Amino acid sequence: MNKKGASIILMIFEVIVVILVIVLSSSYAKSLAEKDSTIRLTEANDLRFMVNALVSVSGDAIVHYPENTSAYTFVLGQDRVAVFKQGDSENNKVEIKFFLPAGYQASGIIEGKPYLCLEKSGKIIHLRECLEEEL
Repeated sequence: MNKKGASIILMIFEVIVVILVIVLSSSYAKSLAEKDSTIRLTEANDLRFMVNALVSVSGDAIVHYPENTSAYTFVLGQDRVAVFKQGDSENNKVEIKFFLPAGYQASGIIEGKPYLCLEKSGKIIHLRECLEEEL
C-alpha cells in the first residue's frame, strides 16, 4: 500500500472531523445563548450593574435599558432584582441579590413594557417605564 496516499486520506479525514466538531460546538453554543433562562440571567445582572452605577453617581440620573423588555416582568426590591415571565413557576424566576449603601432605597415593577428606565433621585432608585422623550 502507498504510504503517501494513506497519509493524504488520513489528513482529509482529520480535517473533516475538525470542521464537524467546530460546527457542532458553535451550534450548541448558539442554542445555549438564545435560551430564555440565559436571557433572564443576563438582564437581571444588567439591572444589578445599573443600580450599582447609579449608586456611584453623585447627583440625580436616569439610565435607559437598551433592549426590548416586553416579554418579561422586572421587580426591583431593596436587595434584589427578579426577572420572570407572567405565569412562570418559581423555578423559572431569576433573582439576583445586590447590596445598597446605608440610606439608599430601591423599588419598582415593570410588566410587559418595551423599555425600562432606572431613575435615581437623591438616595432613591426607582424602576419605571421610560418616557417617550427618554428613548
